[in-house]
Amino acid sequence: MLVMISVFLLLIHFASAITVDSFILKNANNMERDTVANTVVLQGDVQIIYQQQYISADEAVIHLKTQTVEALGNVIYTTPEIYAEADKMFFNYDNNTGIIYNGYVQSGQVSFEGELIYKIGDKEFEASDANYSSCISCPPAWMFSGSEIKATFGGYARIKNTVLRIVNIPIFWFPYIIVPIKNERQTGVLAPSHEISKQGGNAFAIPFYWAINDSSDMTFTLKNYELRGLKTLLEYRYVLSPSSRGIMNYAYIKDEVFPESARHPSPIDKRSRWFFTYKHTYELPSYFEHRADINLASDLQYPYDYLNEFDFYREPSIPNRVSLSRYHPDYHISMDTFHHTNLLKTDPLADNEEAVHMMPHIRWSLKNRKFGKSNLFYKMDLDYTNYARSTYSFDDEDNDFVFDSGTENVRSGQRLITRPEVFVPLQIGNRFDVLASMAYQNHYYKFPDTALGDTGALYADSEESPSQEFLQTRISFRTLFSKVFSNGSMRHKSLPYLTYTKLPHVKRNDHPFWQDKINEIENEPYNTDKSIGDDDILQFDFRDRLVQTDYFEYGINNIFTKKTGTDLSANYNDILVWRIFQRYDFKEAEKDDARAEPFSNITNEIQYRYGRWGFNSIADYYPYQNRTNSNSTISFYPKSNNYISLGYNQAFEINRGERYVSSRSENQDILLGMAYSFGSFNIAGNFEYSAVTYDFEDYRYGIQYMPPGDCWFLSISQVVNSQDIVTKINFEFLFDGKRKDRFRADSIF
Repeated sequence: MLVMISVFLLLIHFASAITVDSFILKNANNMERDTVANTVVLQGDVQIIYQQQYISADEAVIHLKTQTVEALGNVIYTTPEIYAEADKMFFNYDNNTGIIYNGYVQSGQVSFEGELIYKIGDKEFEASDANYSSCISCPPAWMFSGSEIKATFGGYARIKNTVLRIVNIPIFWFPYIIVPIKNERQTGVLAPSHEISKQGGNAFAIPFYWAINDSSDMTFTLKNYELRGLKTLLEYRYVLSPSSRGIMNYAYIKDEVFPESARHPSPIDKRSRWFFTYKHTYELPSYFEHRADINLASDLQYPYDYLNEFDFYREPSIPNRVSLSRYHPDYHISMDTFHHTNLLKTDPLADNEEAVHMMPHIRWSLKNRKFGKSNLFYKMDLDYTNYARSTYSFDDEDNDFVFDSGTENVRSGQRLITRPEVFVPLQIGNRFDVLASMAYQNHYYKFPDTALGDTGALYADSEESPSQEFLQTRISFRTLFSKVFSNGSMRHKSLPYLTYTKLPHVKRNDHPFWQDKINEIENEPYNTDKSIGDDDILQFDFRDRLVQTDYFEYGINNIFTKKTGTDLSANYNDILVWRIFQRYDFKEAEKDDARAEPFSNITNEIQYRYGRWGFNSIADYYPYQNRTNSNSTISFYPKSNNYISLGYNQAFEINRGERYVSSRSENQDILLGMAYSFGSFNIAGNFEYSAVTYDFEDYRYGIQYMPPGDCWFLSISQVVNSQDIVTKINFEFLFDGKRKDRFRADSIF
């Protein structure tokens, strides 16, 4: 309605308009001018235009001497930024001030109303016994009423003796508040939040937002737990350019619950708990980029007690990474440091001595280059890693502080891998594409001089450092079958392929680093669907192994592409990608062993997305065990930012060479996720249900209510896991009438 009135004032015709002392007067049924009193009296559908200011009323008197306008009856006053309605209005067009009787003033979606409103400037107003709100609903869903309001549109409203009213019901009283009435970021107190948990009890949080400048801001929050105590939280954000930005989070609490709940063998005197995270991306000159991802916590229990703050619940470690990279058109180089905090400890105050860090990890890759004008290409990769621990360099299995090269693994040292490679693409007729390549890979190692203090040198009897080298030859055949159907709107591409890989030359020096237990499984293929466990026979990582030295890989890729639009402005989307492949290991087939398994698992991958539906699946079938591990999810997208997904995971513990698979090793999980909006409500949830234990292992759900007017919302959510049950209530005003982010599921939690 307000928009229609504004448009009407701008588009009314000028056929009956006249000009009096810079005024444009229109549509008045009766106009009289008193030259003695120097006034103009207008009656009936009065329209006055003066310097982008518009006044309409039933009657109006223009006092030319005092430069004022007295408007009576159904008064409407508009400027490019402000709209007002009143029963009566006095307006001084010389100094742009006035008085509004029994009316309201609005800018954008923010408005206030009262019996007497003083216009003291272009955008400044004062009112007594008035109401403020940013709701366009009628009546407003919420408002602040005060004995005195001083408001500057584009700035702030200062309200004395304030009462918060929800649907005109008084809720809270404040002696004095300041609220923003502008669309830009602004400093001020944000709406408080409330949560309930078993460990913390009732908790109330009051955040304060500081708009530091155009490129940075900060949120400072005080959160008081009924059982844990007072907590301070800080979040700092900055943006330096479209591709350079950062965010820092910090929290501190003297936790009253931690000493009683922590699984620590001895009494805990220090109760100070904190976390710190910092992430940034900097785009630097000359193709350089700097990244940081720092995550620190006072104890190993913190991610479980405060999982909404520190997002490492159920993770094996807390990673930290700092990197510097250069993405040059001809090569790529990066230097990383990786630090890990081991979370697989029962003692929350345990040390981190067993964790292995990569400091530094340097990689250099020369991109594909061509030899002259030939069809021969080459590339080069270098990889250097320094594996480090804070104390000892090996797994001291017998706790004798002496390294045993026969049974214990080295965990610290340096490794350099070089890998030059040449390859040539060929084409056989118009059907087959062939890629032949040969790579030489060399591994060189260097270990610390001593294990622990003066206990002795690692591999003291060895005269040289361990090293290995090998040649890898590979030839790949691929062809393409394609068909267009559905009147040219759909295309199916089928790409079968066959790759043969062989290591014709392998050399390792005689060094204790290549232990017998490593050689026992030297040619065992590594199954990527199996996670690394304590029983894995590793030195640094899987790159120290030589696996699948003589094998075929065969498979087929199917791609269905949908065309939309005309030929001149067509869009092509891959709606279905289906891949299936398997390997056959010749080395495994040569073994005279009933447990030999030359055929690998068959992997089937499907990705589908068309219209409102999506499906993703990956399944591994083990032919010798006759078992399938699978992970599938089907999703429905009813509209933007809304989805409903149902997933099913099934996994068995597969041991290579063993035909029997215990049903006790089976895991079956049903996953349900959703985020949906209907009317004024948003709902979201994530549920994980075990079909083996018949129990929910982890779930969270919530509902958000945002009434018409987009001026406030209420969120209620609950997070349940093995550690705690946390119920959170969040009530937030939208002072500018606009929500900064669209609905997302995580906005509820």
